[in-house]
Amino acid sequence: MSTKMRKISLQVNRTAMNLQSRSRKLSLQVAGKPPANRGTKPFPKFGTDFVIHVTTGDRDGAGTDSNVFVRLFDGKGNQTEAIKLDRPLRNDLERGATDSFPARGADGFGNIERIELWRDNFGVSPDWYLERVVVEHRSRTRYVFPLLRWVQAGRHYNVFQYDCSLPQDDRYPEDRRHELQQRRRRLKKEQQLMAEDKRECAAVWRDDTWFGQQRLEGVCPRLIRACSKLPDK
Repeated sequence: MSTKMRKISLQVNRTAMNLQSRSRKLSLQVAGKPPANRGTKPFPKFGTDFVIHVTTGDRDGAGTDSNVFVRLFDGKGNQTEAIKLDRPLRNDLERGATDSFPARGADGFGNIERIELWRDNFGVSPDWYLERVVVEHRSRTRYVFPLLRWVQAGRHYNVFQYDCSLPQDDRYPEDRRHELQQRRRRLKKEQQLMAEDKRECAAVWRDDTWFGQQRLEGVCPRLIRACSKLPDK
């Protein structure tokens, strides 16, 4: 075999190995398990089967000082007590940060299908924009619950995995109806704050001074012509 053919054969073998590696990583990601590599973060050592990762949005005022609670539900009908998302001596739930908390009381649970989340109105800055909640098992299986909204004080949010369903299949239609009403109120308020679509000259176009100026200037205000007499209205 010539040297050129050997080089081609080596390149083909390397390409095939890369494709196999990428295919294996993709299959592991689809199955909900991260690929085993050196860049994978170790599972937090909280002594629990599940860990709750909370990502606060990157918006102005997104972080919160309020008390936040969550409850986990699995497919077998089990549920935890209210879990307070707080770690001592840490400034949690700040803008753009991802914080991890132990899911106490969830040991032995099956697949996490739903979470219930709420907050109070405590603190100087209680407002909170939540991006997502990820519940991770020690087997590295992850359950993703996206919210992407401002969390109101005192309201309980029931979120299923991936939070995607048709309106007729929604298991909490009251929550959906409440969000639609809230968006309508917000849109109405924004429309009231918007400037009216009205030209500034509309308020003075009947004034004699402005009328004469318009007649003199015409379409292009840069062109000026002599006025030998007052124009007729």
